Amino acid sequence: MKTLLGLDIGSTNIKAAIYDENGRMLGMGTRPTPYRPDKDNSDWVMYEPAEIWDCARAVIKEAQSGVQKAEAIAVTGLGMDSVPVSKSGEVLYHFISWRCRRTEPQFSLLLDRHDPYWYFSRSGKQLVPFDTVNRIRWVKDEMPEFYEKAEKWLTIEDFVNWKLSGIMATDFSMAHCTSLLDSAARDWSDELLAASDLDRAKMPEIRPAGTVLGCVKPDIAAELGLKEGIPLVIGGHDYHCASLACNALTPEKLLISTGSFDCLTSTCTKAITSKEMCDAGMSCECHVARDKYCLLATMLSGAVLEWWKNNFETRNFEEGGWEKLMDAAAGAKDGLYFLPHVFGCVSPVADQRSRGTFLGIHQLTTQADFLLALLEGLSFQLRWIIEKMEIAVGGKYSEIIAVGGATRNKFWMQNKADILGRDVNVPVDLDEAACLGAALLAGIGSGVYSNDEDAASRTYKQGETYKPNALKHEEYNKKYEIFRKIYPSVSDLNQHIADEQTNEVK
Repeated sequence: MKTLLGLDIGSTNIKAAIYDENGRMLGMGTRPTPYRPDKDNSDWVMYEPAEIWDCARAVIKEAQSGVQKAEAIAVTGLGMDSVPVSKSGEVLYHFISWRCRRTEPQFSLLLDRHDPYWYFSRSGKQLVPFDTVNRIRWVKDEMPEFYEKAEKWLTIEDFVNWKLSGIMATDFSMAHCTSLLDSAARDWSDELLAASDLDRAKMPEIRPAGTVLGCVKPDIAAELGLKEGIPLVIGGHDYHCASLACNALTPEKLLISTGSFDCLTSTCTKAITSKEMCDAGMSCECHVARDKYCLLATMLSGAVLEWWKNNFETRNFEEGGWEKLMDAAAGAKDGLYFLPHVFGCVSPVADQRSRGTFLGIHQLTTQADFLLALLEGLSFQLRWIIEKMEIAVGGKYSEIIAVGGATRNKFWMQNKADILGRDVNVPVDLDEAACLGAALLAGIGSGVYSNDEDAASRTYKQGETYKPNALKHEEYNKKYEIFRKIYPSVSDLNQHIADEQTNEVK
């Protein structure tokens, strides 16, 4: 039995997991991802490259301890964050975190030059302030000597790969995170680079995920307890790796990765860059699956529930936790509505100035009613996004797969099935789908699996299925019609409120 190691550089935790070729986890190591304010600017947030590397080494050693040595390794994780590295191997600056807002002026500059669809039509990706392109521009504007000295810009996964092997390269899914990739041509875009005043020569070589980058350096392999000469295979963006682990590689399947965000992904065979998709806040990125694309939409989900719990449920959360809250929601009355734009909206409408809205409050409304409306509002928005995605791909999703921490919340999962009117399948033992996806890419590159489909089919295990209640779904169809009217009805008012709140902050 051969074993494979997947390393996940996440925004909350850094994890390494070892699997056998059937997808069974054999060992794991984890550390919190170290981020902190910049030493000179308390409102800036950074990752120190040395600390990221230290954590990566620690979790690999922990996962590898006491188990059969892995045959290959691959790295996955978050996108956008990147660092400049000199020709001599000096890391010139730290990772600017996605939590940091320092790059908003660079983002505004790009939008002054072209409208959002100009960028989207070329890259297939939504342009956002924390894209790699804005990080690079910030360094070029504020620290030009570092920009000039940089040999290559490496995303956080590419950086770890470089530390492991000494080779600088990236894959198509991570290259897409920069907003500098031509999605259809699968190459760095001269137009996008020119619009950003950036040099093509400073971008790393792009190679397909699931191909061997090189071998882990002998001294690093010995230190980490890895097999001598172990191949390092190129991984990719965490959402794409998760879809590989979930066997969501055909157009009729939709994967929902649940957590602070609900990230919806489906596999397609061509780049989709319509204006409607751009306006819906979606992206179409190069997949880790060979020659495929990944249609992507996101919405803040678990973070909205956390916001509610932290601000309105403190006294009720000392014992019983989420189970107590879900019991309260299950006993609540129907009739309240919630637009879940507490943090603005990314999809299905790209509107960061939209605001959360409760409607239908009356004298008998209880705290539990608010909680039920919150959960329903999130499920209604999920349905709205799915309908938009189906328009983009020109067909209906016949299978919905859900992974992540929120799948342990049975009441919420059933509520999603009732509102969607579709089965929602939860795989067995896939809390670490990104790690497993990276391990599968390691197996593809090292010959354990013949291709993406072989890897996914041999390791994916069907688990619990939540089936919609027909009567509840019919009732929710009526509520959904009302829910869809909320955003256009309150949009202008919320824009004024957002402007006032911005002025108050200033």
